[in-house]
Amino acid sequence: MVGYQQRGIGQSAGGGYDPADVTLGVGAGFVVEAVNSALGIWEVGAGYNGTVQSLGSFLTTSADDRHTDALSDPRVLFDRYSSRWFVVAFDESRSETDIAVSSTSDPNKGWTIFHFDSRGCPDQPRIAASTTLVVLTYDLRSMCEPRHAPDVGSVVEVFDKTVLLAGPGQAPVIRRQFGPYLQFSSITPASPLDDGTQGIDLVTIKDQTSYGFLLRVTSPDQATLRFQPFPLGKITPLAGLPQKGSTTPVDGGDNRVQDAFEQSGLIHFAFNDGCASDISSATVGCLRFVAIDPATATVTDEKEDSLAQGVSVFYPAIRPESGGHLIEVFGYSSPNDYPGLAVSVDPGSSN
Repeated sequence: MVGYQQRGIGQSAGGGYDPADVTLGVGAGFVVEAVNSALGIWEVGAGYNGTVQSLGSFLTTSADDRHTDALSDPRVLFDRYSSRWFVVAFDESRSETDIAVSSTSDPNKGWTIFHFDSRGCPDQPRIAASTTLVVLTYDLRSMCEPRHAPDVGSVVEVFDKTVLLAGPGQAPVIRRQFGPYLQFSSITPASPLDDGTQGIDLVTIKDQTSYGFLLRVTSPDQATLRFQPFPLGKITPLAGLPQKGSTTPVDGGDNRVQDAFEQSGLIHFAFNDGCASDISSATVGCLRFVAIDPATATVTDEKEDSLAQGVSVFYPAIRPESGGHLIEVFGYSSPNDYPGLAVSVDPGSSN
């Protein structure tokens, strides 16, 4: 909500990661935040009183003590269809994916922890839920150390949500894995916002090209994934971006899809792009926003969003608000600006 303020997790919660991989979920009157080292829960309107614990403590069970495990890349999702919470994190010490599911809509009242073995080192997860499915995607590296170990490819995992919600012992968890696909990175599920009964669509950009691909998952029993290509405008890779106060450039990221949602029959997604500066010959970071009709794999809208005075923007997150406007949150920096966070309405328009 506009104007709402909430203190988040700080270094005193066991930080030390840079970047911290911050993720946030809001729903049922609560705010849940996770970083690489901690998870916090606050009740909306209750001020700064809340609970913050280490991520290892949160994911520890009677069978597995994860207090000292190397955990990374958490993601938080409030599922609007079940009014339950999902938290995903990767345990590098155990080579596993951990999925926590809340017992109720109140994240303070218990969680069930599921863990699944990994064939390598997962990285950069994305998660979405429909009425019956949970889809988790990530990029897989051959090993967790060194940090830049060879990529194996992008992975899609599909879960029967009803089994996850029922808890352990009710039925075996149905988990279908597709990939890894070496030619793709960050296959991103488009969170369905108004119709969660038709499965989950996903979108990705083929590495080093200006082509996107559309996928659809309708069941954990699905045998294959079909990649439908669609053309995009020329995509410009980004190099290091300048920041005030340091000669070390900001890593503006590559051109992988950063965020996606589906509403009113269209998929909307956003990613980093490079464009010409308005004050020099340099390439600065800008943002690309695309709408696509999944029924025909046809792009219906494509636009760039940038800032003036040579300011670079990067890492967009997008969601619609009740009035029909698109809200965009993104990072920015320039030779005259320290890295910061900003919000805009209807990116690529004059609003």
